[in-house]
Amino acid sequence: MKNEKCVALFKSIHEVLKVEEILQKEDIYCDIIPLPRNISKSCGMGVVFICNDLKKIKDKSAENNIEPQYFYRLQEGQFQIMP
Repeated sequence: MKNEKCVALFKSIHEVLKVEEILQKEDIYCDIIPLPRNISKSCGMGVVFICNDLKKIKDKSAENNIEPQYFYRLQEGQFQIMP
C-alpha cells in the first residue's frame, strides 16, 4: 500500500495552488483534483498525494503558513477522513 493516495483540503483555491507549487519544487508527487460536494463546500479542489508523504505535506504547509483543513484517504474511490 505504499502508493496509497490521500487528499488534503484547504480553504481556498489560492492555498491549493500554492501548496501544489511548493510540493512540485520539492519533487513531491501531487496533483489537483475536484472534490465531491459532500466533503468540500468551500474550495471544491484538493491536493492529492502519496499517503507516505503526509508528514512532508504537513511540514511544507506549516512552513508556508498554510493550514490544511482536512486530510482524506482515497480507498476504492471513496474519501475516508483521517484523524
